[in-house]
Amino acid sequence: MEKYSRWSDLTTGINPFVPPPHQLPANAILRWTQVFFGGILALLRWILLFPLVLGLVLLSAVHTILDHVPFLGRVIHRATDWIVLGLILVVTTIFIKDEAANARRLGLLTPGTKPPALGGIKAGDVIVANHSSVLDILYFGFRYSPVFVFPCASDASKNLVQTFGLLGAFAQAMAPPLTSLTRPVKLQDVLRRTSSPVVVFPEGTRSNGKAVLTFLPILDSLPPPTRVHLVAIRYESKAISPTHTCGSAGWHLFCRVLSHAYHTVKITTLASEFVPKGSTSQQLQALLASMLRTKAVHLTCADFASFNAYWAHVNGGGRQPASAFTSRKAPHEHAQWKTSDD
Repeated sequence: MEKYSRWSDLTTGINPFVPPPHQLPANAILRWTQVFFGGILALLRWILLFPLVLGLVLLSAVHTILDHVPFLGRVIHRATDWIVLGLILVVTTIFIKDEAANARRLGLLTPGTKPPALGGIKAGDVIVANHSSVLDILYFGFRYSPVFVFPCASDASKNLVQTFGLLGAFAQAMAPPLTSLTRPVKLQDVLRRTSSPVVVFPEGTRSNGKAVLTFLPILDSLPPPTRVHLVAIRYESKAISPTHTCGSAGWHLFCRVLSHAYHTVKITTLASEFVPKGSTSQQLQALLASMLRTKAVHLTCADFASFNAYWAHVNGGGRQPASAFTSRKAPHEHAQWKTSDD
């Protein structure tokens, strides 16, 4: 959309914030038929999900106690997450395609070289992932029962982050990026104390899945023994995309996403054995973008916030120009400015 072009990356032209359109049939009869049956499907899913979500809330309270019990607490936590979140995945009809990243295509393994033995993802390992939907949290909770970490732009350079359990991560995945940390903790301390993997969303906020946002610098000070895995999440959608960047998160999730017959998510994992040691945040961003077959862009949490402010302004009937919300220039404006400058 032209009016949002100021939030397009100057190099690639990709806009990582404009939501994918909700595709409905052009024929009015088919369109309203789809809306009607989609509404019934969403209602049935709400009914089935209610006891599961209630159970998840109760289990989260139990987990806060059991997590202090060595080994047994972790086993119970994993088993209950696997069962309850697995049932939620079934009710919402989310198909997961897991695959290992092609290290040779990424230039991390030369032809003829024997791949290293892989150790899997363990407690204290860091999982670096892109973030575009609340369903990211659902997948990671089902797969690993991890600690979730969200950074804040103002404190990232100090290596301070905020940790979340499953329910807190669900809430943050539908909220604006953090502007301050209510419980700041160093990432190194999180890794030292945890009995589970740690999922880090270094972008600090969500994108529409078309690019990888600039990483906040929280991964540059990891202690040398830390094992870092990369997980690329891509949603394969035609009519309705689970990705969410603007507008009501509740409406998008509970009405649009749940009204669709099914969703498919492709998970590509690059094991720590292939991730170059001492990689910077910028290098990890580029590597994750390559795994997604997309681009790393120079847009941040601040750009996400200004885009949302302008999106709400426009959809509320406002007429102020985009320049009132951001100092960024659109790619074509930037090119004209450079030409006149030369």
